[in-house]
Amino acid sequence: MSEWHPIAHVAVEHAACRAAIIDTLQRRGWAVVEQPTGLHLIHAISGLILGDQPWLRPGLIAADAAARGCSGLSIARGLRDLGSRIPVVVIARAADELATTRDGPLTIVAPEDAVKTVELLAHPRRIGAPRFSRSTEHVGTTGLAVTASARESL
Repeated sequence: MSEWHPIAHVAVEHAACRAAIIDTLQRRGWAVVEQPTGLHLIHAISGLILGDQPWLRPGLIAADAAARGCSGLSIARGLRDLGSRIPVVVIARAADELATTRDGPLTIVAPEDAVKTVELLAHPRRIGAPRFSRSTEHVGTTGLAVTASARESL
């Protein structure tokens, strides 16, 4: 019998950032499913979304704010609307991508903070429970967190 590993879906276009996130997760014992676009990510978790395959629940999602096909922000909002508490790390490059999201189990980070944030969220003792570093500013009480360097781009 094989050992259980938490699952993370990663839809990050920038190759170096994607590779670093995947490496970090795998070193922490996660199974990683790479998705070429946000639309592919939605397809991969469609059984969870439809409610007929709840066992497909990933422990973490990392996606570009402007992922092709379906943005990371849209994915986070959609999961939140369905009542999901799956941690979502959105890698944002532009200030306007950060300005409109203010709730959900969402962490918005600048590309340079993506790996560090994923590493904190992927810690074995923290699986399924978002944790944030001291450089993270919490916005409200709804689970949104923005790293200090991402906040500077606002």
